[in-house]
Amino acid sequence: MPDNEGHDSRPKGRILFVLSALIGLAALGLLSAYISKRSCERRMINELANIRADQFFIPPEYADEDLLKLWKDAGASFRVHDPKLHGESTIPRRFIAHPRVRAPFILSMEYGWIIEPHAGSGGVAWYIAVFGFTIYIGDDPKRAN
Repeated sequence: MPDNEGHDSRPKGRILFVLSALIGLAALGLLSAYISKRSCERRMINELANIRADQFFIPPEYADEDLLKLWKDAGASFRVHDPKLHGESTIPRRFIAHPRVRAPFILSMEYGWIIEPHAGSGGVAWYIAVFGFTIYIGDDPKRAN
């Protein structure tokens, strides 16, 4: 439809609509990922807690109150490592870091576990995050030592 100067304003309106929709989708995706962080933590802790039933250490840098509560809720038997009480060795150990929002609908989370020298794994796990539901999509593994 021509405007007062004889130009068609429909393409500008479509571009503005598409741009607004993309910005809205990105914002929705970031909100979705943020909402899904706790679900992601629970999922990984439940997986790591079931590797073996014996007691393990959690390094102090991964031992904030929120994560410790999730480990307890998962029924894990653990102690936060204290070198003065437990010595220098932190084996066996398990840990997760809080998930990070990487993009709309995408989370990543650092994790690791060692059950004995040269027997463990870790890395960064990637998830699609949709309003409290997480779908594992892969990871960047690192050999734990």
